[in-house]
Amino acid sequence: MTQTIDGLEIAYEVHGTTGPWVTFSHSLGCSRKMWSSQIEALSNTCRVLAYDLRGHGESEADATAGSLALYASDVIALMDGLGIRNSHFVGISVGGMIGQTLALKAPERIASLVLANTTPFMPPAAIPAWLQRIDQAKNKGVASLAAPSLERWFPETFRTGHSDLIASLAKEFANTSVQGYVSCCQAIMTVDTRNELERIACPTLIIAGSQDPGAPAEVLQQLKRIPNSELLVIEGAGHLSNIDHPEQFTTALKSFLDRNASVTAKL
Repeated sequence: MTQTIDGLEIAYEVHGTTGPWVTFSHSLGCSRKMWSSQIEALSNTCRVLAYDLRGHGESEADATAGSLALYASDVIALMDGLGIRNSHFVGISVGGMIGQTLALKAPERIASLVLANTTPFMPPAAIPAWLQRIDQAKNKGVASLAAPSLERWFPETFRTGHSDLIASLAKEFANTSVQGYVSCCQAIMTVDTRNELERIACPTLIIAGSQDPGAPAEVLQQLKRIPNSELLVIEGAGHLSNIDHPEQFTTALKSFLDRNASVTAKL
């Protein structure tokens, strides 16, 4: 299914017919497919919305410079189009940055947050690497970034033991449009919610991977400034912890949602 937002077709899918809404937001170079294990686990008790970011998966891209506010506005537009008053929100990596933005800009729409393998701040020292990735995407194509990205995201033991899955993720990554990748990188470079975290009032579960070099557990500790938050570190997990440790991730997610099932965003 698609919804037209700002003249673009944004792809999404809905699962389940009863229970609270749960919205999933994926990582750079991925798509809504990365949440398949979690969607399957929740669809009997929740109504699930999973969507593709602009320029990712089956969603169209445009030339608009990427910003977290823009990506957050897409979520609100999707929710409005589906008549979703408020939703629990699960975001990983850049999806977690979008979740922070939503909780700050539209708190009435977010019942609770799960922030996985993400950060509230991109340090200046990391910016050159992001600019290099943008340059490489433009000059050599997004496919050239797939292998090094997956090497950063997953521990070696997982990659060698799940070669078919890694190949599938690499194909998905390569199919990301250049503009979609570049815009997402531009948004990632701007994240800085450090001085606003105390304003996030909804229950929040923070998930870190002990083997995640992109968003190490000590960085995610900064998110503990969110007043009603808890931190879970999944031992052995890399940057996409819902994929390399799906059972631990899904168990923690279901427990958190069960404890906050009756929570609705405050208007």
